[in-house]
Amino acid sequence: MTSAEQVLPAPRTRLEARAYAALHGCACPGDRTTESRLCYLGDDLIEELTTVCAECSQPHTFRFAVTETPKRPPRNDKAMFGYPFGTSELLNVDDWTAIADQSARLGTAEGLRIAVAALEEARRSPDVDSLTQGRLTARQASYAESLETIEAR
Repeated sequence: MTSAEQVLPAPRTRLEARAYAALHGCACPGDRTTESRLCYLGDDLIEELTTVCAECSQPHTFRFAVTETPKRPPRNDKAMFGYPFGTSELLNVDDWTAIADQSARLGTAEGLRIAVAALEEARRSPDVDSLTQGRLTARQASYAESLETIEAR
């Protein structure tokens, strides 16, 4: 959760902003409604993203810098969150692995696609050492294999 005046780095895509909000918002397992608007904070244009938990009704507001119009990544599994538009300034390796694990637990093709894409983002993070890189690659391959099994049915 962010303080009232804190502005987070600009997301590369809308999906990246929503992934951040899902990870750092309410801890309830339920659904959330999401509203987004552009507004000014002082002289700076920001995107204000508010999520409201369906279970506890607690709102969480996140403010993101707007440096340019968020890009729409090309349609493929690796491009889901922002690749090829550089690495995330918003989410770190731990965030990406948490997104991957939560998504993979769904046991669906879509959940596994998200998990594979999130681990691709984690692997591309500049702060990943070679040992972590190897672990992420192995986990990503495992999720990709599970995805292939589901899609083959």
